[in-house]
Amino acid sequence: MASLVQRLEAATVQIESYAASLHGGEKKKIVISSSGSSGMAEVHAELNKGEAITKGLRHVTPELKESGAAAPAAAAAPSASAAPAAGGPASESGESAEDDAAEQKAPVPDPSGESIYHRKGTWFCQNYVKKQHTFADIKQKQNVYILGAKESTFSIPDKLKAVQIDGANNVALNVVNVVSRIEIFNSKKVKIYIDESCPGVSVDKSHGVEIHLSAKAAENPPDITATTATEINIILPGKGPKDPNVYLTIPEQFVHKVKGGKIVSEALQKKQEGKDCEM
Repeated sequence: MASLVQRLEAATVQIESYAASLHGGEKKKIVISSSGSSGMAEVHAELNKGEAITKGLRHVTPELKESGAAAPAAAAAPSASAAPAAGGPASESGESAEDDAAEQKAPVPDPSGESIYHRKGTWFCQNYVKKQHTFADIKQKQNVYILGAKESTFSIPDKLKAVQIDGANNVALNVVNVVSRIEIFNSKKVKIYIDESCPGVSVDKSHGVEIHLSAKAAENPPDITATTATEINIILPGKGPKDPNVYLTIPEQFVHKVKGGKIVSEALQKKQEGKDCEM
């Protein structure tokens, strides 16, 4: 042992040992050099502490090992394969993961003010008054929801899933191609212009709705569903370029009869401008 100490003291080696102190978290530095024996005395003093060095450490029992409670409480970092790649596959609304992430961070505008924003596959347009707006960035799997618009005109030049108009007054909407349907409720004086195709139009609790069909849209006209609605007209183009448009009025009055244990409803014919309208 003496020879080992002599060789350590004779060597020109500098050792830096950092250990967290059990009292206050201070770091202690021990330097051993050939300049004297004081350094080795400190080493011997640290070694002679024995069990006092580990006195403050937590003892891990077999129960803790089995339950995993002794493991560090650090959350595992997600692997690179789990993270979505930039510009990855599009969601059901036709948007990439980057668009969805930016959409989630975007604040929701004040519903009482004029605003337009996109969220979860739907473009919301709120409280537009005396405005004209074109939804230029619409995608096929997206929807448009128009709320509280007044004296405004909207245009959707591209194919989309569906349109809803709620609480509108004196509003015009031009669409080219709708995959599902157009819904109008709680509204007054709404004009819908369909250029190519729309399977159906629903009108609920509304008054004064006009559905204008182009020659192409009239080849396969939409189904009309009316609930608690009045003055709904379908306008078709005339047979010739110089012929006037044809107005078809959705009946508001029905006669219901019981025949063979079933209800049979018949619409009453309604006259408009002195001419019978086809039902």
